[in-house]
Amino acid sequence: MIQEQLNIMHQRYKTIASGVFILALVAGCSSGDTLSEQPGEQDAERTVEERYGALSAEFVYPRTGPDQGVQLQAQFLDARGVAVEPAMEALEVWMPRRDLQMEECIFDDGAAVASDRSEPVSLHLLDLGDIEVRAPEQSVVLAPRRLPDLLSSFYGVVYGSEWSDWESDTFVDYIPGSTYRFAAPGTAQGGDFDVTLEAPEPIVLLAADGEEIRDAVVHPAIDNQPLELVWDSDGMILGSGDIFIDLSAGYGPDQARIQCRTRDYGAFSIPAPKLRKLSRHSDEVDLQLRRVRRVEADVEGLDEVDFYFATTDGIGLRLK
Repeated sequence: MIQEQLNIMHQRYKTIASGVFILALVAGCSSGDTLSEQPGEQDAERTVEERYGALSAEFVYPRTGPDQGVQLQAQFLDARGVAVEPAMEALEVWMPRRDLQMEECIFDDGAAVASDRSEPVSLHLLDLGDIEVRAPEQSVVLAPRRLPDLLSSFYGVVYGSEWSDWESDTFVDYIPGSTYRFAAPGTAQGGDFDVTLEAPEPIVLLAADGEEIRDAVVHPAIDNQPLELVWDSDGMILGSGDIFIDLSAGYGPDQARIQCRTRDYGAFSIPAPKLRKLSRHSDEVDLQLRRVRRVEADVEGLDEVDFYFATTDGIGLRLK
């Protein structure tokens, strides 16, 4: 039984490695465009050498299953020749596009564009020691778990990844409005941190295109008209927080996606031109809505570290 679990883990890490380095090979350019739809407009070249970290605490609204609490994940990267965002995505740690402005939607078709950079590609997953997570009624430790030696350019540790078979220490109870503390001692690879975040209220998708979807798992949407979303904002100060909306079609490095950012007003409209572009890749789309609190921390030896606490709801879309 133990050997079988180890074999599964080994295969999962190989899948991570493959995903990261396929993305690395196409990281030279981006085909993303913004809400303005200006022809010929492209993203600026993204950073290809960066020491970055992100910790994500996420409560997913139990639309189709039991309440699992808050899932904890983190990674700290020394990334060379690969952009941070796709590397984090391959490692299953959610983070928003850092160039995404308020009231903006960006479409990215995931098109593979060969890089002409000559520098070597490497991804070192840094060890900052055990991360202690103190929830209101319990504490857990995210321990760094070393990757098998698969590729000489992809190595280090993972924290609480979905690719791990150990789950008891990657979830804590969810208590909205309560304070959660995240602390690590640091190592020679990166400094210590001690950060607190308040858990946001749960978010629930209430309606799409005027149709009640509180209990739905799939919503039929028309790709030649805007997608009108409404979510629960009772008890919230309108406009007080950040909402991120992610729509994705397909899998792997060729996955097409839309990401939008807005204030927490309880409603947002996804532009029809974006949906039409997404429907060219697939008529089956995954939609996730997140209410996010964010804290940026100074950690010695890293260029930037973001801590996110998100509450999430999701539904499938069938575009037609």
